[in-house]
Amino acid sequence: MKISPLNKCSTKEILSAFNLAFSDYTIPLQLTLEQLEQKIITDDIQLEYAVGAFEQDQLVGFILHGVRKKDGITYFYNAGTGVIPRYRGQRITQQLYKFFSEELLPSTKDHKRLLEVITTNDKAIKAYKKVGFKIHRTVHCYKGKLQLKLIDLPSNYSIQKIETPQWEFFKSFWETSPTWQNATKSLQKSAIDCYGIFDQQSKLVAYIITTPQKLRQIAVAPNHRNKGLAKCLIQHCYNNGDAISVLNLDEQNIALTNLLEQLGLEKFISQYEMQF
Repeated sequence: MKISPLNKCSTKEILSAFNLAFSDYTIPLQLTLEQLEQKIITDDIQLEYAVGAFEQDQLVGFILHGVRKKDGITYFYNAGTGVIPRYRGQRITQQLYKFFSEELLPSTKDHKRLLEVITTNDKAIKAYKKVGFKIHRTVHCYKGKLQLKLIDLPSNYSIQKIETPQWEFFKSFWETSPTWQNATKSLQKSAIDCYGIFDQQSKLVAYIITTPQKLRQIAVAPNHRNKGLAKCLIQHCYNNGDAISVLNLDEQNIALTNLLEQLGLEKFISQYEMQF
């Protein structure tokens, strides 16, 4: 078996291995070529840092890495790890990480690695811990049809579409930071809709960012909470009965998790964000 970077591998080859590897996953995942190409863009996947295991020129296992720099640290995000069913049990994931660590990872120490793994996937968690990963936090995924009980926006506020998101200002509203796929750099490369609530002085006090059928970010300024503003934003963007999902919400964001459950969404999976 040969281990090598994926920068000389076609997207179609990666897609074939990806869909086969995730065909029997806890939540089966199948992508189209267009969806994989978009994932490569939004997750900042760099194929020179992605690694694959090849058996007679067939890609049988892989790790896709997104790469971003922040505050002098380079982050390598595991945007997808998979081994096709007939090649499991051969410690391929460990071999891929060994190759990545020894051949591709910068020799300097100013880098971090992170990933998400389903909390019930004991084999994967054990494998990642052997590599050196540790659990950093728990995030939850929600989906369902909205059960909206419409409320009126308080008269001293107004909702407006935001054409140019105030990315840095948005951070001042956060209770918890988003995971990689919902982070600012991901959203800047996605087709998003953004709406904000403004007070009488035209100051932004709450915002929501959505993509089709997904709520990606929502937050309210600390001194404007408990007024139903988040609920007003959701009902502005969606209709009663719409099916939506919210992925990888930090469990410490209790106010938002409670709101989602009040609106009829159900937690369908939990993941650990792990770091190394």
